[in-house]
Amino acid sequence: MAATLHPSSILLVPASQNEPKPMTTNSSPNLLANCKTLNELKQLHCDMMKKGLCHKPGNFNKLIAACVQIGTHESLDYALNAFMEDEGSRGSLFTCNSLIRGLASAGLGDQAILLYVHMVEMGIVPDKFTFPFLLSACSKIMALSEGVQVHGVVFKMACAQLGDLSVGKSSHAYVLRNGLEGWDNISNTIIDMFG
Repeated sequence: MAATLHPSSILLVPASQNEPKPMTTNSSPNLLANCKTLNELKQLHCDMMKKGLCHKPGNFNKLIAACVQIGTHESLDYALNAFMEDEGSRGSLFTCNSLIRGLASAGLGDQAILLYVHMVEMGIVPDKFTFPFLLSACSKIMALSEGVQVHGVVFKMACAQLGDLSVGKSSHAYVLRNGLEGWDNISNTIIDMFG
C-alpha cells in the first residue's frame, strides 16, 4: 500500500533558505578577527589555504593577529608554527611585534626573545613598538641580562638617530624635543623591569 501525501503535511520552504550562502573569495581573512577559539581559526585558515589566500602578507598578518587575540599557549604555538613553516618569508615587523606581544603577555618570554633574535637575523629592524613588548617579556621571566642587552640596543638606536654615539646624555632630551614621546613606553618598561 502506497502512502499518499496531503498538501497540508508538506512544509514548503523557499529554496533560498535551504541553500547556504556562498562565501566570497576574500571573506575568510575578514572573519579571522571574529574567531573565539583555535578550532574556528584553524577552520578558516584551512579555507584560506584551499583558496590560495595565505600568500598575501595582509592575510597572513590577520591570521597571526587572530592567534594572538585568542591568547592561549596553543594559539600562540599555532601562530609560531605558521610563521616558522613560512620561514618568515611573509614575516613583517607587524607580524613579529604581534607575536612578541602575544608571547610576552602569555608569559612565554623565552620564546619572545628567541623570536626577536630570529627577526633581527631575518633583517627586520625593530621599532619603538618592539622594545616595550620585548622588555616586558624579559621582565616577566626575570631575564635581567637579556633586558640589559635590549636596553643597550634601545640606547644605541636612540644615539644613532642623533648621528653621534658620544652624545648619549642628550638622547632623552632629543626624544622630548623631537616629539618621539612614543619612546617613553620603552623608558617606562625599562623602569618597571629594573624596579
